[in-house]
Amino acid sequence: MISGFIKAVGLAALAFGISACEDPGAAGGKATFSVPLTQDFEGFGVRWFDDRGNFFYLWDVIDRDGELHLCGVGFYEDSQRRGATNEALRSHSFRIAGREIYRGTGHFKKVANEEELVRSQATCRGTGVPTPTGPYTVQVLATKSQFQT
Repeated sequence: MISGFIKAVGLAALAFGISACEDPGAAGGKATFSVPLTQDFEGFGVRWFDDRGNFFYLWDVIDRDGELHLCGVGFYEDSQRRGATNEALRSHSFRIAGREIYRGTGHFKKVANEEELVRSQATCRGTGVPTPTGPYTVQVLATKSQFQT
């Protein structure tokens, strides 16, 4: 089910594998809370050229009390390249209209596999950014693409 979806996450695939994030001290609030996964969650991750050490996650940005919160849950497909994968995850930037609202996914819940992923809840943390009035689009950008493996 998600395996096919993981293969389709081409944005994260850039030839060397890019992306998600991991920054336990990222901007915004330190308190976390959990929410159930919904249809609004999107997939992203780090994909390496040889498919070893990949990390996949589901994420969403939600409003809570007038503040944007970044929520997510993910899993390592295997333990190879965990250091480089985490470095890639720390480089991930979540942006609205070109402005970074959060960097990293260190607070995302980690689960054992994709079966647990779809049954899990996501962990959320405040970004410190007020919820915009009107519609907005959140982009995820990898800000680094070369890593020591």
